[in-house]
Amino acid sequence: MTVWLLPVFGYVNLGLIALHVGSVFIDALSKHRSYFNPSDISQRWTVYDGDDWALLMFAGLGFAWLINFSVDKQKQPPYSCDH
Repeated sequence: MTVWLLPVFGYVNLGLIALHVGSVFIDALSKHRSYFNPSDISQRWTVYDGDDWALLMFAGLGFAWLINFSVDKQKQPPYSCDH
């Protein structure tokens, strides 16, 4: 069973994944002001806890599966049946 009717939608999927990963990366490198000591400024990734890292890991695994699925669908002709 395929998700896309046309394989070209796999490229859209790859582009959106790249956009999402880029936005998360830029946000992780942005500056964060401490709530307890306002003069303390650090990068956001330094205050990530285990839940944040686990969520990023699961999102990365999902993106890896989706990228593999998208690239695999590019090899098939349009409207092909993949039973």
